[in-house]
Amino acid sequence: MKENSFVLRFLVYLTFFTAITSCVSNKNATYLRNGNELKEDVPRDSVVRSYDLHTASEYRIRRDDQLNIRVSTTTPAEYNSFMQADPASAINSRQMQSTIIGGERGTIYGYEVDTEGYIAVPMLGRVLAKGRTISELEKEIQVGLSKYLKDPIVYINLLNFRFSVLGEVRREGMHSTFNHRITMVEAMSLAGGFGELAERSRVKLIRDNEGVAEVVYLDFLSEDFVSSPYYFVQPNDVLIVQPNKQRPAVNYAYRNASLVASIVGLIVSVATLVTRN
Repeated sequence: MKENSFVLRFLVYLTFFTAITSCVSNKNATYLRNGNELKEDVPRDSVVRSYDLHTASEYRIRRDDQLNIRVSTTTPAEYNSFMQADPASAINSRQMQSTIIGGERGTIYGYEVDTEGYIAVPMLGRVLAKGRTISELEKEIQVGLSKYLKDPIVYINLLNFRFSVLGEVRREGMHSTFNHRITMVEAMSLAGGFGELAERSRVKLIRDNEGVAEVVYLDFLSEDFVSSPYYFVQPNDVLIVQPNKQRPAVNYAYRNASLVASIVGLIVSVATLVTRN
């Protein structure tokens, strides 16, 4: 009888300990939190705070980047030398298999930024791309083509915009996008979001800055992160989501609780038989 009472108490203590150590509070699971807003009564249907996202540093084109250039114009196709030019014959263009929206794959020609930072653009020749933002390069090419085409509009996409998300997320791996203004929050959503055991306040970012690997820790729990210079993703970024402190308890104590209880019950049963004999 005493042995059964001991087993019952042990199971109660084990269950209580596991529940306490494996719980993750709302405070540690709410993204971009500001102060104590989870408990405070915040205004509805009105702007509480605002952040100027234009102050965030825009990505500047680097050597070896692959740029897809599209031109829209009212000039008829037979007089449009840009459209007639074969991208594959350009000095530094490259044919790429890029993932496009919908999961399909298509052949897209990308102009490669050479070692000196230039791309070879039909009708314009060599154009300096390195160090410029996408919008700056679009404007320059548009001004240059306006001498030959009527009302040209230039669109440029980065074909090599890839980043990796590893660790405690639902879908680890490398992700590609044509959006060069993707935020870290959007990048995390492409990875399926944080896992239940993710440490959201210390996400490691490894960024290639002109051949130098920089390591930065990001806090997805603080709303101040919106104004961070690292709020936007850059090509080849690596995000590593580390596990929180509850992970060992969940992985070992909680998952093995039934096994531990069975072993304890077996030991008590054997001990009871021995003492009776």
